[in-house]
Amino acid sequence: MFLGKDVPWRRLEGMSFGMYSAEEIRKLSVKTITNDRFLDNVGNPATNGLYDLALGPLDAKEVCATCMQDFNNCPGHLGHIELPLPVYNPLFFDVSEPLYSMSLVYTQKY
Repeated sequence: MFLGKDVPWRRLEGMSFGMYSAEEIRKLSVKTITNDRFLDNVGNPATNGLYDLALGPLDAKEVCATCMQDFNNCPGHLGHIELPLPVYNPLFFDVSEPLYSMSLVYTQKY
């Protein structure tokens, strides 16, 4: 482990951010969420629900159904919900609106 002055220093050359495509999300996902219940009638995580053990354990008594790790060692796993229509993330409206406006200007010229 590096302490104090021993930590190597490097200048950051670049960084990029992006969004996953629908296909990439499905590939990363370990479970399709189809159940709107969190827990079953006995209080256990509902199969195909948001608390399904394939997504990771909820507490120290459980083991992950995907990686078989306990609560402290499982990194958590992604699930996905198939929606009938596209849903736009409002956090990206400030980015997507100017792009949409530019595409309208471009198509109106021709």
